[in-house]
Amino acid sequence: MSNIIKLVRLQADNKLDLFKSDRRKRLAALFKFLITLFLITAIGYVLSLRIFFTGIKSNVELISFVITITQVISFIFAVGYVISDLYLNKDNVLLMVLPVSPNQVFISKMIVLYLKELIMNTLYTCPLLIIVGLSFPGINPLYFVLMPILLVILPLLPLSLAAALSVPLMMVIRFISKRLVIWSTAIFSLVAAGFLLYMKVINLITYVFNSEKRQIEAIMEFNEKVLYYGKWNWPSYQLSKGMVNISDTYWFLLFMLLIVVIFTVGIILVRPFFFKISMGAIEGNAQKVKVGKKRNKVHSPFVSLLLKEIKMVFRSPNYLFQYFLYVILMPIIVYAYDAVLLPFTKNAIGNKMVIGAHVLIVSVMAMLSNIVSASAISREGGAFYIMKVSPTDYLTQTGAKIVFNMIFSITMIILTGLVSLRFIELKYVLVITPAVIFASLGHMFLSYELDLKKPMVDWYDTNEISKVGGSTFKSILFGLGIALAMGLMIFDSASMSQLYKLLLFSIIFCGYRAYILYLRVAYCYDRIEV
Repeated sequence: MSNIIKLVRLQADNKLDLFKSDRRKRLAALFKFLITLFLITAIGYVLSLRIFFTGIKSNVELISFVITITQVISFIFAVGYVISDLYLNKDNVLLMVLPVSPNQVFISKMIVLYLKELIMNTLYTCPLLIIVGLSFPGINPLYFVLMPILLVILPLLPLSLAAALSVPLMMVIRFISKRLVIWSTAIFSLVAAGFLLYMKVINLITYVFNSEKRQIEAIMEFNEKVLYYGKWNWPSYQLSKGMVNISDTYWFLLFMLLIVVIFTVGIILVRPFFFKISMGAIEGNAQKVKVGKKRNKVHSPFVSLLLKEIKMVFRSPNYLFQYFLYVILMPIIVYAYDAVLLPFTKNAIGNKMVIGAHVLIVSVMAMLSNIVSASAISREGGAFYIMKVSPTDYLTQTGAKIVFNMIFSITMIILTGLVSLRFIELKYVLVITPAVIFASLGHMFLSYELDLKKPMVDWYDTNEISKVGGSTFKSILFGLGIALAMGLMIFDSASMSQLYKLLLFSIIFCGYRAYILYLRVAYCYDRIEV
């Protein structure tokens, strides 16, 4: 048992510094989690007062409906966790050669998966259950007593189903991952389908709430759907009855027992498949490597450095989402804002405020996407010193890092502009988009300069991309200030002349920051001693 606990802590330390920190920091992390949970619940409850006031009924069927929806969401997360952390995690090879049994490694990884699922599931399930319970007329106190037990047991169900599904899913992934065209097409299709579904949902919401008559019809239809689907999921419905009525509490106990049985079956199914993949990786048989004569590729120093930057970030999906999450979310958030507010009938002042807020939101997302430049040097660790003495001038090294960030940021800003064309006139988009691009470039140069002045590098670092220093927080603060200034310029007047002034301001700011960075590169590089 002690070996399993040590393995759990070892895997947790690879993702968090929680166990390495002192007791005060651990308590602070726990307090932060509880505060986050409280804020989500409080904000959700305030919003629910308005929602339930419109006519939505809180009943046993609604509790069942909420549990069903949250379990579906948990299942989607669990599938990703099982595939990435159980099968494709690079620590499998290390853990399998430690002086512990393979079964202990498997159990420890399942515990880590459960804890991860428990944290995520609690963040959205707990507030929803509390909100529904507080809105339930004459709710039995037993409901709140059984809720903590339910939150502890619930993650086992999606995790066990995801584990069972992961076996055939991994076979498909291993097949298409060796075929680059199929793999790229599949990923692009999933992303496109998800974005189209998201647009459809947003359009449906705006269609419903733009008319009072449609709101009443939608609420009545929602209550009918809840009654139907709440009873349709029979186990969830009986579980909800067991939480509300003391006479039906035995259903709650039976459901808990059923989840434990399903989880045990899921572990039995996935266990041999995990051993096969892990041991195959150790023996070098995880995939057959085709060795053939290839022509040596000769790249310019700039292209070689650019490829190095791409490989560093794309070596793991976690690193990719950590640094480009805001870039990915930019068109999604902006589309939701435009779809909700822009279709409403507004007077001249309201129109200026809405367009100004549009500029503010786009600018904020664009600036936050530049945090990759705020750690461009720090994330290289000890490898930075090797690059510094390489036969490549400092401006070329700087240019490769900046261009890498530019490729993603500018692409998503342009995509966001194209998405905005559905709600904003073309003449506005043609000015706002380049204005945001130039402002983002200026902030990008500033972010790189901040890291260049005081990088967190050490010869014994191991290229840890997730390192976050003071330059990252300064970059975020400067970015928010720039975005706020751009938004305020349009709040006062959304005329074309004001937009041209905004564009001119962005160009001047970009040129100034580029010139300052050009002057500082050689000076700051020389001061970073080996």
